[in-house]
Amino acid sequence: MNNQNPNRVSGWEKLRLPIGIAVGSWVFSQFVLYNLGVGLIYQLAYCGGYAFVLIGGSRRFGFVFIYRVMVPLAFGLFMVWVYREAYSITIMANFLSASRSNFQYLNLLFNILATLYAICIAFLLWKGLADHDMLRQMLSDEASYIERLVGYLYYFDLKNPKKQQFAKQLLAHLYRYIDNIVVGDEIKVNSENSTILRETVILVSSIEIEDQNDEIALAETMKSLSDLSMARSKRISQMEIKMSPYLLMALGIMSLAVIYPFFTEAPNSLDFVREMCILVLGTLLSFLLVTLFDISRPFNGFWAIKTDSFAHVMALIEEQQSFFENGQGGSRNKSLALQRNEEVAI
Repeated sequence: MNNQNPNRVSGWEKLRLPIGIAVGSWVFSQFVLYNLGVGLIYQLAYCGGYAFVLIGGSRRFGFVFIYRVMVPLAFGLFMVWVYREAYSITIMANFLSASRSNFQYLNLLFNILATLYAICIAFLLWKGLADHDMLRQMLSDEASYIERLVGYLYYFDLKNPKKQQFAKQLLAHLYRYIDNIVVGDEIKVNSENSTILRETVILVSSIEIEDQNDEIALAETMKSLSDLSMARSKRISQMEIKMSPYLLMALGIMSLAVIYPFFTEAPNSLDFVREMCILVLGTLLSFLLVTLFDISRPFNGFWAIKTDSFAHVMALIEEQQSFFENGQGGSRNKSLALQRNEEVAI
């Protein structure tokens, strides 16, 4: 059976977003550098960070480097530019000057916001990374249970036409199960898989036991089906846990509040310390927000969870289906099944 997965995404579709981010951040950063009056040599040196995307072997690393380093740095430079431009606008200059006269009150507010920001960002990073790793492990377990079901097939006497038909149907069910949830590089929730699991349980329960191998294989198959159903439920529950976009927006506002105290003094051409602080804070806070936004999208971001484990199992199923199509399904020795399941257990 030549299965074609219509959900697979082409290479160009995978690169559209990274290329868009790279081009957009480069144009944005060049605009900021030009308005800051940075020399051409420094602008060219800054462009060196984008050179990785032109090198085939380093392209993936280059896109990640741009997203996690160059984009936050561009925002840091943008905040320096805003700091300079703010004092050239009369309304903003008056507002910032008024802030200095009431700084004793604002200082208390900024301390509260900075403390709240630190607590929120630390908790969200810890929770986001923990949820991210847990979902990755759940997907790995789910793929492993499907692989075990495929491996246990060869404990049955597949020279028997009924058992061979059973194996074909089971492989078809498992392939449909994976095809329903793997959409490109993402994992989706598909209600049809509940029906597939019920049909698979009915299929397995209808098989006739003829020897001890059948008895052992049937027990292990039923256990793996139960484990697969439980793993699916846990995975769906975990996928429903998402980081609130409103909370990310609130963190962005608090980030501006953390930087704001450095805007209360007018720029001085002989003193770049304040601008350096704005650049460092703007870059680091942007990096944290980009990281939070990235891990809140477990299958779309640059910190994406791979679906390779399911791709491996789909290839294994296609391999087994080809053996049945070629009439070799019953010719494989059962010792191969034992070896296969020992590998799965490891």
